[in-house]
Amino acid sequence: MTAEPLREDGWRLLMRATAAASGPAAAVPVYAECGFALAQIGLRPSPATRSLLDRLRAADSGVVSSPG
Repeated sequence: MTAEPLREDGWRLLMRATAAASGPAAAVPVYAECGFALAQIGLRPSPATRSLLDRLRAADSGVVSSPG
């Protein structure tokens, strides 16, 4: 995501779209990319972004969790 690499809402949208198209595990590299982009300015992914990754991982393992 090169247009606005620091906008986490865009990363979350990309994570959801990637998971929908290729399965929940496919969102992990997108999350890693987001983390790398944010690390360049000394930040980490927000709780909302980490929570989305956790929900997608749970969906991949068959565990149901509440949306956050």
